Amino acid sequence: MPPPSSHKPAFTDAQKLLVARWIEQGAKYALCWSFIAPVRPEIDWQGSEAVDFLIDEQLEQAGSVMSEPASAETLLRRISLSFRL
Repeated sequence: MPPPSSHKPAFTDAQKLLVARWIEQGAKYALCWSFIAPVRPEIDWQGSEAVDFLIDEQLEQAGSVMSEPASAETLLRRISLSFRL
């Protein structure tokens, strides 16, 4: 919203009509995500990182599986290739 010192209206009449028409067409009110307190999900994971559990869950829903962990040599190669200019 513009500050009061700008002497500008918050909304023009055209914008007010647009919002009113949007509401008449069935706009749904939803609380903005920034006002909703985060909730830690219950995770039943064993021996791996929580992020791995979440990724594995999404892969499973997509009908895929997580690949086996990479060897130390492969990880070193990936890191060295990512830093080449």
